[in-house]
Amino acid sequence: MEAATSYAAFDACAVDATLAGSPVTVVLDRDVELQDVNGDISGRVTTADFKTNVVTSWTEGQLLTVGSENFRLAEEIANDGYIMSILCHPVTV
Repeated sequence: MEAATSYAAFDACAVDATLAGSPVTVVLDRDVELQDVNGDISGRVTTADFKTNVVTSWTEGQLLTVGSENFRLAEEIANDGYIMSILCHPVTV
């Protein structure tokens, strides 16, 4: 039986320290599914506003806040199987 990774892992994103604690726009290098805290798939995104208390990196299974909703990264990407990491970078607006 093959072991599956529960959630896709974010690679660390270099974020300006002045953005810590503020909403940050993060651009993903590919589509990713989000699931809410109940495990329901809540849509596919390429960009999202993430609010975190310490904006440095996102790790496997970490709870994210997108707008007013809490999400976790879902593991399965349609037609791509499982993805182990997602490169991302902050964008200032």
